[in-house]
Amino acid sequence: MRATIVVNGFIGDILFASSVANGLKAERKYDDIQYVIRHVEPFELLCNNPDIDGVHFSPIGEPIEDSEHRVFRLGEVDQSEWATTQFQRQCGVGLLVTPYQVYTNKYYDILAQNYVAQLKSQTQKPIVAVQTNWKERTFGFTEEEYERGIDVPPLGYGGRRRDIDKILRILNQKVMLVPVGLPDGTPLGTMGIYGAATYSMTASLIKNCDLMV
Repeated sequence: MRATIVVNGFIGDILFASSVANGLKAERKYDDIQYVIRHVEPFELLCNNPDIDGVHFSPIGEPIEDSEHRVFRLGEVDQSEWATTQFQRQCGVGLLVTPYQVYTNKYYDILAQNYVAQLKSQTQKPIVAVQTNWKERTFGFTEEEYERGIDVPPLGYGGRRRDIDKILRILNQKVMLVPVGLPDGTPLGTMGIYGAATYSMTASLIKNCDLMV
């Protein structure tokens, strides 16, 4: 019996939704789990998941539901609980599990492990991954501005970004920083199908670092 999971959200939602596959197989006895995703970046990470039998990058047309094929179209999630359990509940999974696993490329893992080990040997410092577009995703505000709650799109309650350059200078004194991800201002999907390989390698690199900020 087949089930298709249609994920309409962004990359984070796609990874959170990957937790549904195990529950559907173990609890609801589906033996074929397919995913339809709207963003190509996590494609390989889902393909590596042993509970997922196929991954399709939209647009591929809407899957047809019949007696032997159930289609679950995942809706939005909120901050009331973990996204993983919200998606599992949407698919009728009874035993909700909060954690989820990202299945990285084993060959990329070897490259990342060697790279991080070399950096650690050269610097004698912890290796910390840092998102290259961290600054554009931050908001600076005081407690008073937060209490007022007046939004200044797209800069949040304080109308400014945090001073990430200063934070990085301080961190750089004690750790070895490794930039991951795409530069500031890079729109999602810019790299096309090459984004899947970049995202997969990034996951392996983060996995082998001591920490990520």
